[in-house]
Amino acid sequence: MKKIILVGGVAGTGKTSIARRICQEYDIDHRIGTGFIREIVRCETKDKILNCHTYRVDCDNPYNHLVKQAELMKESINACINRAHKEGTSLVIEGNHCLPWILENKNVTSAFILCVNDSRQHYEMVTGDTHKHRKMTEDEFGRIREMQEAIIFLAGKYNIPLVEFNDIKYVVDKLIV
Repeated sequence: MKKIILVGGVAGTGKTSIARRICQEYDIDHRIGTGFIREIVRCETKDKILNCHTYRVDCDNPYNHLVKQAELMKESINACINRAHKEGTSLVIEGNHCLPWILENKNVTSAFILCVNDSRQHYEMVTGDTHKHRKMTEDEFGRIREMQEAIIFLAGKYNIPLVEFNDIKYVVDKLIV
């Protein structure tokens, strides 16, 4: 059976880096970021909630905004998963919208959430070379950290593996079944 893998986590936790590594290690056919799926859904629905990154929203609860976006994208993300399963192709979907407790798709072979516990390291990652065009205010970074706390809590509640980014080898060797 081909692998269908979800890599979740907030901005700056290494989702894209891990997804690339998994694709190389397991010769995965396709990799999609939820940011691209969000853009497609946004164009089709014209829903303003999809107009920006979740951390750029001025709202009381950034996690709730993320959930609203994920709910709007759920059908499209699941369609990608189901197509890969039906066609027998392997797929990695990575992005902060990869919340397994919302997507609930039986065709996913592996799902996990990445986190960065050290806030200084997290800030360096969220503003590092791979995101050199990203501007980040202290408030926005604070929203990212708030979302991470909520996601860590819910990953525990739903028994989704939570992985510190530093442990790429563990992810590649142990979590991808």
